[in-house]
Amino acid sequence: MKFLEKVFVILAILGLFIRVMMWEWGEMFLTVSLPSLAVLYLLMSWSVFKHKEDGNHLFLSGFSGLAFAFVFVGILFKLMIWKGGNTFLIIGLAAMFIFKILGLVLERRLAEEMDNYFKKLFLRYYIIAGVAVIIVFTPYKFIVSVYHRDDPEYVHLFIRYFESPENVIYKRDFYRYRRSVFKKTMHEHDAHSTHIH
Repeated sequence: MKFLEKVFVILAILGLFIRVMMWEWGEMFLTVSLPSLAVLYLLMSWSVFKHKEDGNHLFLSGFSGLAFAFVFVGILFKLMIWKGGNTFLIIGLAAMFIFKILGLVLERRLAEEMDNYFKKLFLRYYIIAGVAVIIVFTPYKFIVSVYHRDDPEYVHLFIRYFESPENVIYKRDFYRYRRSVFKKTMHEHDAHSTHIH
């Protein structure tokens, strides 16, 4: 893996760990690292996938980067509990499947010349696809219940609203409760800051 790729992957893993532990800055790490990975793969795939000895296949690298970008946007949406996460993930996985088949065809033709390039690229395919499949099959309910396990009322109201977004009452109840939690958190933070000073 290239340096920037490693950095963003580590930040994403760290961000998820921090978010699961319900510490501060978890969301910030996720919203910085995952879009950065998507942009890196989308715009710099020709450089990221290039092997120092074998070079790369520009067409396959470019479209692989596009597929990976969709997957990482989907991971971001799913982990941030935004709608559309599974859609991005499925599109990305479908594109990865198509380009993996293309890659296998090209590998047969260019195996001797670009063996290392295909090995490194396909390793990314397997790892990213594995993570994406796990996240696709992870219910939003589970993610919310982990992030807010200390607040069952929030979990209940969120899931009820998330499953029936057209219900005005569910929406009102959820946002009203969320505002009250936010105000309480800010009040406690201000009180803590005043106490320190």
